[in-house]
Amino acid sequence: MNIQSACCPCFSREKNFVGYITIILILLGMASTEAFSDTSRDLAACAKIEDDAKRLNCYDGLSGRKPRDLASAEELGEPPSPKKGREVSYFSQLWELDRESRRGKYAIVPHRSNYVLPFTYNDSPNIAAVREADPGKNLKRPEVKFQLSIKTKIWQDILGQEMDLWFGYTQQSFWQFYNFDDSSPFRETNYEPELLLNFRTDYSLLGWKGRFLNVGFNHQSNGQSEPLSRSWNRIVASAGFERGNFSLLLKGWYRIPESAEDDDNPKMGKYLGYGEIWGYYFW
Repeated sequence: MNIQSACCPCFSREKNFVGYITIILILLGMASTEAFSDTSRDLAACAKIEDDAKRLNCYDGLSGRKPRDLASAEELGEPPSPKKGREVSYFSQLWELDRESRRGKYAIVPHRSNYVLPFTYNDSPNIAAVREADPGKNLKRPEVKFQLSIKTKIWQDILGQEMDLWFGYTQQSFWQFYNFDDSSPFRETNYEPELLLNFRTDYSLLGWKGRFLNVGFNHQSNGQSEPLSRSWNRIVASAGFERGNFSLLLKGWYRIPESAEDDDNPKMGKYLGYGEIWGYYFW
């Protein structure tokens, strides 16, 4: 009996010890769960920070590391992180002037305007030239006009510099859609390939930001034989400027001279002029 009575307190103490350990483990588990929940919330808060430097400082603070001094990055001249959702300008989309607008080589992108005009009216069609080639052909003044214009970059960052080489192609057609008596023929289609060297620029001029300069060779022809042949070759140059929501394009050209015998457009310069000015406003 004495032995049994001596064993009972030992068993009781062992049972109490196991109970204490169980309670401690439960409390530790609850504390760990709460700490993990707090850490998860903190990590989620850090992840919502858009600025790269501030987000890194937030993570460093959670890990116990000393946060990086934001001012030191500016003093070292490191570029600020680009803001998400930054809008790419019109000229940057056309000529891939910024890093975020780059598509690489051989991507087909718009060049000039692409459009379809279902109704246009020509008040002075060249009827004499058309009847000289085809006496029985008549022209209607109303017609459909449309244009396709694309380009592709064939050489990027030439010699490591801020310049690219582009090949552009524009096709403009005049369709006698309403001329049902003659089966709605195409009156004329102009083909215009060009090779352009584009310089990415960043300078200010009278409150405007100069975005690009380009120079190149342009050929335009209607692909027809005499007496309807029309063609010319030009050296073209353009400059693009931006100011807020407004974009301005200045374009000029020089016609490459031809001999009188080969020139089927001696007055083309007077007819089409020597340059263009285009303005675009976006809202």
